[in-house]
Amino acid sequence: MKPMMTTIRNLLTNNFLLKIAALIFAAVIWITVVNVNDPTKTVTIYNVPIRILDEKIITDNNQVYTVNSKMTVNVTVSGRRSVISELTENSFSATASFKQMSATNALPVNVKLKYALDKKVSIDNQSQTSISVEIEDLIKKSYDIETNIIGETADNYLLGDVSLARNEIDVTAPESIHQTIAQVRVDVDVTGVQNNIDEKYNIRLYNEKGERIKPDSDNRISLSKNKVTVTATVNKLKKVPVIYELTGMPRGGYDVMEEEIVPNEVTVLGQPDKIDPIENITVTGDVLDITGINENRETDVDLAQFLPRGVEIYGNSTVKLRITVEGDIYKNFVISSEDLRVVNIPIDCTASVTSQDIQFTFYGKEEYVNSIIKGELQPTVDLKGLKPGEHNVEIEITLPDNVNMNGTVFAKVKIEKKNADKEDNNLGVSESVSEADNE
Repeated sequence: MKPMMTTIRNLLTNNFLLKIAALIFAAVIWITVVNVNDPTKTVTIYNVPIRILDEKIITDNNQVYTVNSKMTVNVTVSGRRSVISELTENSFSATASFKQMSATNALPVNVKLKYALDKKVSIDNQSQTSISVEIEDLIKKSYDIETNIIGETADNYLLGDVSLARNEIDVTAPESIHQTIAQVRVDVDVTGVQNNIDEKYNIRLYNEKGERIKPDSDNRISLSKNKVTVTATVNKLKKVPVIYELTGMPRGGYDVMEEEIVPNEVTVLGQPDKIDPIENITVTGDVLDITGINENRETDVDLAQFLPRGVEIYGNSTVKLRITVEGDIYKNFVISSEDLRVVNIPIDCTASVTSQDIQFTFYGKEEYVNSIIKGELQPTVDLKGLKPGEHNVEIEITLPDNVNMNGTVFAKVKIEKKNADKEDNNLGVSESVSEADNE
């Protein structure tokens, strides 16, 4: 055992300095080899996200903040290439705490490595050392809710009354946000709608340009209600005729020449169950009574009074009832005795008309009376059954249709026996016809 120990001691002590030098040389060679194969490197890692801490310090005071700086940081690090090459933005933790906020509302940015690499990697620089924030108090304000109708209902349907379950809403936001709110509204799309509406719609905020102001992830904007119930009636439209029937008669000698109701067709609207049964609107009442009228009449009639409950006129509910009446005119005609035709003169007698100008008065509607042609009247006196002497004989005439004669007109006729010696000279009055000839 002793010889072995001696041998080992000799190995360690002999040439001791030489051996120390060899050891140092070996170490140097090792370090050189390591540096050649895995050198130290400096790189910049971009866009490391910054996370804000201790926000409750602000929010518990009913405040909100706005970051006015970039929320990422570029980090310059150095270390062995084998370590550096594996680093990404996710290898770092960048934070900014409200606990460290300065008097100028600046939060220092602290960058650390997430893993146990502190001794292998050193952080040499970062692109920003702090972020700037703006702090505002949250303010609650009330706004009227408006309704914005989009689109058109189905054909023959019309949007009626629109109402909201609530007309106001509270908005909690910084004053800077309140200054941008120009309108609080719900958008109701009625395109193709045929039925009544009773639904909830989103309440949205808009600025003066009509751009939507959306709530953000920082809860800087909150609404007391996010939706509101919208109720709207959708009425049906239907065209129906207006009908009527006049009652009574105009004054004697007058006739109804024309009658009309303008317009004679109107559009009604209401709920489908009220509209579908309606086929027409019937006008009734005293307005239709024309008893004793002797002049034209134009009357305004409000059709609303003739509609069932729940139905109304779309547009103007007043129509005009126009009645045109026309009375008789009187016109005189004068004929001479020569114009009379004498018939049925008794046998063996002569007849002569002793009346001079004879006047007839005709009446009727102007167009008919003015169409009378004197030569077509054919005035005639009939002496049938009369004996010699002087007689007042009714004159018969041929009247055109729709014309009447006022009263009865007579002609004086003298009937005389023929003298035997004058028989051949008195065979009758001009245009006379004997009773025998008539037989």
